Amino acid sequence: MGNTHVVDNMSVPQFVNLVQSVGIISDVGIDATLIKYSGTDSAAKLREYSNHLSAISTANGYVDKLGSTLISYSGAVNSVGLGALVISFMLDLAIRSAETDSGDTLNMLRRVFAEEKASDVRDSMYEYMKRLGMHLRDPVRALEDTERLEKQLSGQLTRLRNSMLHDNQMSSRSMKHWVNGAAFHSQMLVHAARLKTTSTNSDFDVYLNSVSAAVDMYRNDLRDLLNKYKDYKWATITYEKVKCLVCSQQLSYNNNTSSMPRHFRAKHENITCQSQAALSSSQGPRQKMIDKALVNMIVKDSQPFTIVDDAGFREFIGILDPTYILPSRKALKGMVESKYEEAKEKAKDEVHKAEAVSLTADMWTSIHMDAYLAITGHFNNEKEELSTVLLGVRKFPKTHSAENLAEVKTAVMAEWGVQKKVRCLVTDAAPNIVACAGILKMRHTVCIAHALNLVVQKAIDQTPGFEDIRSKARKIALYFRSSTTAKERLFQVQEQMGRSTLKLIQEVETRWNSTFAMLQRLYQEREPVGAALVTLKTDLTPLTSEEYHTINECLGVLSTFHEATTELSEERRVSGSKVIPLVRMTCC
Repeated sequence: MGNTHVVDNMSVPQFVNLVQSVGIISDVGIDATLIKYSGTDSAAKLREYSNHLSAISTANGYVDKLGSTLISYSGAVNSVGLGALVISFMLDLAIRSAETDSGDTLNMLRRVFAEEKASDVRDSMYEYMKRLGMHLRDPVRALEDTERLEKQLSGQLTRLRNSMLHDNQMSSRSMKHWVNGAAFHSQMLVHAARLKTTSTNSDFDVYLNSVSAAVDMYRNDLRDLLNKYKDYKWATITYEKVKCLVCSQQLSYNNNTSSMPRHFRAKHENITCQSQAALSSSQGPRQKMIDKALVNMIVKDSQPFTIVDDAGFREFIGILDPTYILPSRKALKGMVESKYEEAKEKAKDEVHKAEAVSLTADMWTSIHMDAYLAITGHFNNEKEELSTVLLGVRKFPKTHSAENLAEVKTAVMAEWGVQKKVRCLVTDAAPNIVACAGILKMRHTVCIAHALNLVVQKAIDQTPGFEDIRSKARKIALYFRSSTTAKERLFQVQEQMGRSTLKLIQEVETRWNSTFAMLQRLYQEREPVGAALVTLKTDLTPLTSEEYHTINECLGVLSTFHEATTELSEERRVSGSKVIPLVRMTCC
């Protein structure tokens, strides 16, 4: 026991003394329960605790069942130090519903980690206490669990330390996690040494050096963290002044806090219980309101879940509302998933009430070359207003055959319960899509916007000489968009001519309206473009006057098609009644 006493004095008590020596961080100290049940006198503390519990009628039965374990604390190696913490934790679980002031160990985890419900450090501590409680009489299994979870907790503490020291994520909450986790981990190392001594019949001093080295490293880390934490604390108060959070009055601060309790007793100690309860209850709805706004921002702006870990965002939220507790990434993901399920159920209810539904479907490929099938439903709601619901976006690893397409669409329709409500399927004119509609026995209509795009593209391709002009225009636009020198020279010429500085537009081959926009901008800026090309060292051949005349003639023909495409693009929900007017407009 003498060596055990030495190592215990090097772990938890050392952290206690070092933490308490810094006057401004009482809010991140080691929890009293961890100190009480982790020392060499933990057996006596546990005996005293069990005697106290024996007076509680609801716990008598459970205490009796643990009799063999609780008979001799000092004699059983598994009941010393951390083992005592485990046993007290088990007792707390057994009587947690009793009306008593006990429950120290169970509440320790709640006190220490109350602000962070997804703490990896907390989870590892909890898991170890559970596993050790299962194997109190099996030193071999206890040692295996200790070594495995000790490595896991060590890695988590290292990541937490680095985030505070190097990633500007210092906070009282993080310090509290690290200090208590480090003290717990130190006690795990001591306990592992005890178990190894028992299993190998070797001298305890053999394992002393490694434990001492680990504790020394934690001591050094703690000093660095305390210096960082002091800077963090000083950044949150006015120099030589602190502000009362109740009345906003500024108080003198000179390395002690005596003025603060004196001010509170004089000004605020008589605050009624009703007002305190109102203040406490107001935090719940506000927390929920801000949580909801955060989820909406993530969804609407396609922000990553990691935004809650960004130092700038956390600082911004802290200034807006210091009382708001940002959720972790895991918690935020769960909130977004709940929001999705809620929105989906609401959409399903709307679709269920609809008498008829029309579907639109399209295949597209992501930047990672993954194929997806998107299906959207359109219907009149109860107010006879046009409504649109995205029924699903399904990854499509299979071949794009009509049979595979029909299988996926059938599954989506079954999920939303619209199999008997679909009146029409609107898609492009791809043969596999058309065949899919035949398999599903649905009325099929080709999308007017897609048909219009194909008509214009085919006409452009069959216009003699136009492809050469288009190719030259594409090279000129690419040159002025990719060359910084050329872009700046164009801007200079435009300013000298008294024009607005406008960039050239690069076309997208699959969308003819981008070709229209490229040629229209190039024709409008033909004079500054020509003047800029003369002064630049390039092999590009400028467009001739005849070619610009051809572009102008083509723009006149295509303008009506461009207007029709713009009308279709700006309309959120295109109805069939627009098809005939648009076709007549393009034919005039």
